[in-house]
Amino acid sequence: LHLSIRRQRQMCIRDRCKENNIPIFEKNFLVDDVIKADEAFVTGTFAGVIPAVNIDGKMIGDGKRGLVTETLFNLYKNKIETLYPS
Repeated sequence: LHLSIRRQRQMCIRDRCKENNIPIFEKNFLVDDVIKADEAFVTGTFAGVIPAVNIDGKMIGDGKRGLVTETLFNLYKNKIETLYPS
């Protein structure tokens, strides 16, 4: 179970998932769902994809950034660098 909050950035993340065959699910969820997830992340305008490793002092997954989160972070970062080269 991989969860993301923040619809504003979700479209870009959703596109990266579709382009890379990463399954996505959109649904309402409870805090308990997040705590029980293998990994979780939030998205932000400037930060991109940020791992959520604990909530209310309870560890999510193994308490580290997960493989899917890291993959999405890199895909998002690469897309932004392509759109806005320095």
